[in-house]
Amino acid sequence: MRDDDVTPCRCRSEQLADACQHAAGSRAHGAAKLGGDRRLQLPPSRSAYEHVPPPLPRTSSTDRIRVRLTRHSQTASVRQTEKLSATVVAPYIEPLGRLHHALCPRQVLGVRVALCAARALGIPFPQNDKRTLILSEIDGCFADGLMVVSNCSVGHRTLRVVDVGKIAATVIDTQTHQAVRVWPRPGTRASACVYADAEANRWHAQRLGYAHMPDTELLSLQRVPVPAAAAPLLGAWDTRTLCTRCGEEVFYDRHIIVDGLHVCRVCASERDVGDAAG
Repeated sequence: MRDDDVTPCRCRSEQLADACQHAAGSRAHGAAKLGGDRRLQLPPSRSAYEHVPPPLPRTSSTDRIRVRLTRHSQTASVRQTEKLSATVVAPYIEPLGRLHHALCPRQVLGVRVALCAARALGIPFPQNDKRTLILSEIDGCFADGLMVVSNCSVGHRTLRVVDVGKIAATVIDTQTHQAVRVWPRPGTRASACVYADAEANRWHAQRLGYAHMPDTELLSLQRVPVPAAAAPLLGAWDTRTLCTRCGEEVFYDRHIIVDGLHVCRVCASERDVGDAAG
């Protein structure tokens, strides 16, 4: 085949391409000229739909009822909390609200125990230093009540949980080396309801009653020696050693001595730990 046999085919292809471009330009010009007629507008590109929000899901009648009940519960909770505004708990409602969804009776007990111990020891709360240590005998809401009043915390090494499952706390003044243990009196649940007889809900009555009751009826207080459980908090904060068995570092003198060697409490046996405790 000769070269001049291919030339007519190339020309025909170019002519077809020019015709297609001319037709496309004519359609675009017509659409722009008749822009007021939406029926003749070109469809938008796919990217134009990317920012269109998805349709909202249809809510059932059960969902709408649940929303109304939730709003009612929140409104009722606010009204109940407002009743505490005239009690000693009032300054601590907001900080407790940042920690918990609802203010509960145990939080109120934590507040009352911390305030009672501060008065007995003559120490200022909230503290700005590490003068006071608190040993809480339970974790959870009660410990948070102690924390918001005293400003003691696990992070500052001024609050420690010695979990024995009791609503009680030992507060220690490290300057005078005095300590008091405070806990609720037996029967306080029933006694609290007397101070909130207008409350139909027992849970709300206990919470309000704990806030209103005088210390002499709500709490028991006993002066005690500084507990041995406070020793790790009273020790030096910058001490560390290596466990001779696992090789890991142990801080705050938490190691024990076994046969003259430093051993962490994880590697030590229960008997070794018991012997170290004396």
